[in-house]
Amino acid sequence: MTAPDNASQPTSIGAVSTGIDGPVRTTDVIDLLEAVERIDGVAAVSEQGLLALEHDRESVRHLWLAPEGQLAGYAQVDDTGSAELCVHPAQRNRGMGRQLVEALQRTADPLTIWAHGDLPAAQALARVTGLRKTRELLQMAYELPPAAIRVPEAPVGAAVRPFRPGKDEEAWVALNSKAFVDHPEQGRMTVTDLEQRQATSWFDPSLLWLAHLPEEPQSLLACCPVRTTVRST
Repeated sequence: MTAPDNASQPTSIGAVSTGIDGPVRTTDVIDLLEAVERIDGVAAVSEQGLLALEHDRESVRHLWLAPEGQLAGYAQVDDTGSAELCVHPAQRNRGMGRQLVEALQRTADPLTIWAHGDLPAAQALARVTGLRKTRELLQMAYELPPAAIRVPEAPVGAAVRPFRPGKDEEAWVALNSKAFVDHPEQGRMTVTDLEQRQATSWFDPSLLWLAHLPEEPQSLLACCPVRTTVRST
C-alpha cells in the first residue's frame, strides 16, 4: 500500500469536501470499495462508513485521489476524527495510502483510522505514518440452525418481543444511548442512523429482540440484535 520515501508521488488530493461531488461520483467510490473487498477479503469501510457515503452526511468529509480522472484512493473522516481509507489494488505501492493518511492528519486532530482486517499493508502504512494501535474490535459469530433462531424466553420480571418499525425507534435509540454511553461510535446512534439501517437488506425487525417491563412495551430494558448470514458452499 505504501511506497518508500524516494518513490514518485501520484497526483495530489483531488478534493476535500462535505460530500462526493466534482469529478468523483458516489458510484465510483462504491466500485472502488467492491474492488478492494474482492482482493482483501474484508470490507474496505464499515457499515457506518458506507451509510455515510450513500446518505451524504454533513458530519463526514470525503477525500480522494483520482490521477488522470480515475479514482484510485478514497478516505473519509467524521467530526470526531474517526477515519477509514482504501487504495485500489491496482494502484498500490505508489504512495497513495500515505498521501491519504497525511491528508487526514491535516484534516482532523485528534485522528483515529480503522484498519479493517489488520492486513500487512495496513500495518506497513501505520509504521511509515507514525500510527499505533489503540483499539481492537473483534467480530464474533455462532453457527445456529434456522430453527434455533427465535424470540427467547423472557426472564422473570420482563417480557420479550420483536422490534416494531415505526413505533420503537425513539425508545430503542434512548436505550442504546444509555447502554453505550462510553462507546465512541455505538453510543452516538440516532433515529436517522437506525432508520438507514432498517433500509438495508440485512435488517429483519423480527430478529431485533427487545426486553421490556411487563405490560409496558415501550419501557425497554435490553435488546439483542441478531444478524444472519448464509454460509457459501
